[in-house]
Amino acid sequence: EISACLVGSEMCIRDSQNAVAEFLTMKRDYPISVKDSFAVLDLTSFGFHELFGAQWIFRQAPVDLSRQETSGLQWKQITSERELLRWEEAWSQTASPLNRLFLPALLHDADICVIAAYKENQIVAGAIANRTAEVVGFSNVFAPSQEEEWYWEGLLSLIATHYPSLPIVGYEQDESLTMALHIGFTTLGPLRVWIKEG
Repeated sequence: EISACLVGSEMCIRDSQNAVAEFLTMKRDYPISVKDSFAVLDLTSFGFHELFGAQWIFRQAPVDLSRQETSGLQWKQITSERELLRWEEAWSQTASPLNRLFLPALLHDADICVIAAYKENQIVAGAIANRTAEVVGFSNVFAPSQEEEWYWEGLLSLIATHYPSLPIVGYEQDESLTMALHIGFTTLGPLRVWIKEG
């Protein structure tokens, strides 16, 4: 909405800038965060500090959707509220998180696919796919450090099965970025996430 205003009148630009400044300086009893998708903002003067920096990543739609099968490992889409809670526990490494982030409404959205790898009835790896018109977002990846590359490929293959012919995008940092580049992603540019404590 701000971008749209920037091509309009000077008054609209001023109003947008004032609204953003008011949002950034407002006193709150809780933390807020801002994702700077192009890593061009400096929000320190508003009381924010940088939470982390990362790189946008991109990979063309896989052509070969086959994946190596491992005995006792099953790849599934999460479809029940109970399994979604188990998925969140595995993702967060916390039993019964008090403030759930992933709510059951996600399970009824055809553009969102919560993916899990099960081994001996335990969720050992997972990710979330979020389809838009032209790409699939790939986020919240977790996997064992052993054979991590194989898990990433399996997750991507299942995403491609659900949303064929669409390229996959996301953002990663540190070891996860190294893994993404190793399996064929390329970087598109940096981003930053800022946080301001309540």
